Amino acid sequence: MNSTRTLKLLSIAATIAALSAFPGRSFAETAKLDGSVYAGKLWMQGEKKPEADTFIFKDGTFRSTACDKYGFTAVAYRAMQDGDATLIEAETQSPSDGRMVWRGTVRAGQFEGVNTWHPKRGSATEGWFRAEIRK
Repeated sequence: MNSTRTLKLLSIAATIAALSAFPGRSFAETAKLDGSVYAGKLWMQGEKKPEADTFIFKDGTFRSTACDKYGFTAVAYRAMQDGDATLIEAETQSPSDGRMVWRGTVRAGQFEGVNTWHPKRGSATEGWFRAEIRK
């Protein structure tokens, strides 16, 4: 397995573990990350290469610019603090392309995690992302 794929899989595993470690705790609406912008890549299952993406936290909303062209818009996100990490959850909607569930971790200037695209027709597709804070 190449090192890039290993890194992606480890990132996914860490995010899933972090999010599932708090079954009794709930996420809260927050604007804590407002003004943060992260630039990086979005990999979707079955695609040959990642797509450039910018993740924007503004006015209590989350947005993935790579998904703009499919009609997905900014939505309210939920966040939970866990030590030095902020766990994020959001669900974006597109009138034509279904919904995407995002789960990620913000820590030390990095935003990484997983997403699941639930198209209006067909099976769900997994993806993962990794981005660095833009200063």
